[in-house]
Amino acid sequence: FPVTIPVIGYEVYDSSDPTTAYGTVRMKQGTPPTISGSGGTDFDVADTDTKLCVFVSGNDVILKNRLGSSKTIIVYRKI
Repeated sequence: FPVTIPVIGYEVYDSSDPTTAYGTVRMKQGTPPTISGSGGTDFDVADTDTKLCVFVSGNDVILKNRLGSSKTIIVYRKI
């Protein structure tokens, strides 16, 4: 039987505006995990200057603030 590896979705928000998501990330579990995403101009699924970044490093998924100012980030798992 084939094994289905679940794809998990997450939404990333700034706590000061929890009604507007920076972006949505889809992560497929594995070694290493794979991610894809979409969002506004301040969001990327790579380690990019001036963005809120979600990317894979080794076997870890990293959330990194490269926006240039402090943010309190909220991540919700989409069901």
